[in-house]
Amino acid sequence: MQRFQISQAFTYEGQLTSYLSEDLCSNNTIEDNFIEDVVDEPQTTLKALLIDMDTLKIVETWKICRVGGLSHKDNLVVLFDDGTHLCTCVETITKGIVCRHFWRVMLYSNMAKFHISIIPIRLYKDEILIKLDEALEKSPVLTAIEPPTNNTTLPHEVNFTLQGLRHIQQSGYKENVQQIVPQRNRFGVAFSTAKTAIN
Repeated sequence: MQRFQISQAFTYEGQLTSYLSEDLCSNNTIEDNFIEDVVDEPQTTLKALLIDMDTLKIVETWKICRVGGLSHKDNLVVLFDDGTHLCTCVETITKGIVCRHFWRVMLYSNMAKFHISIIPIRLYKDEILIKLDEALEKSPVLTAIEPPTNNTTLPHEVNFTLQGLRHIQQSGYKENVQQIVPQRNRFGVAFSTAKTAIN
């Protein structure tokens, strides 16, 4: 699923924009289909997405749309100074994956950064969960675009803590690995119990 998102990123183009623009906060949606069934339809408005967020910490806002006019809707990706990114497709929140819109922004901006800790703990394999803290510490923060090498200071510095993303996902970053029971194991135990009860 994540590979698909990365490959789809190349079918989009982006434009740096201001998040305060009136047209970006509009609530125009289609009325004859379910919103989840329409490709590239934003799942929320930018205004709703930013309700509990400190908008002073926004570093950049990007408008992302399909190349060739395949979609008439734009998704918006907001980058924060703690490394958090939010997209109006909300796949980072609902599915726990890094969306194609963010991957596209990574190819445009040196402010867009990726770290493996963006991916929720529930998606890791068991052998990685055992050494999770060590693996996260050793993993670098990645960017596709190098920052300028001149001596001028950047207007915004990204201190990669992901506090905003953790707040939205409402998940503990330092959960005790022994308490994490993978979903497939819980299903197996529940199915086994149900089968025993039937027999």
